[in-house]
Amino acid sequence: MKQRIKSANINLRDEIATIINKLNEDSNTLITVTSVNVSNDLKHMKVKISVMPEKKLVKTLKFLQKNVFAISDELSKKVKMKYIPKIKFILDKGYSNFVQVQDIISKLNEK
Repeated sequence: MKQRIKSANINLRDEIATIINKLNEDSNTLITVTSVNVSNDLKHMKVKISVMPEKKLVKTLKFLQKNVFAISDELSKKVKMKYIPKIKFILDKGYSNFVQVQDIISKLNEK
């Protein structure tokens, strides 16, 4: 991956996380931006998020989709880019997969 894209991914991840935390009014929901992957042409990006508690996942994804233009607008004020990439939010299942594996290991160790 080009250094320019890596740098953009890191900067965009940090800025988007800050913006989402400002917009999030539900103090009982933790939204974490785990990674950002910008396309090579810098026109699209996939933003991976994790949500705690997981039961608020659907509500949170709807909230983010509803506010995607506000997030993009705020991002354009904070980041110096010719174009702000189009945002697509994706669920990062890493933590839930980790919990499932831990449960399986615990059950196997009990036998």
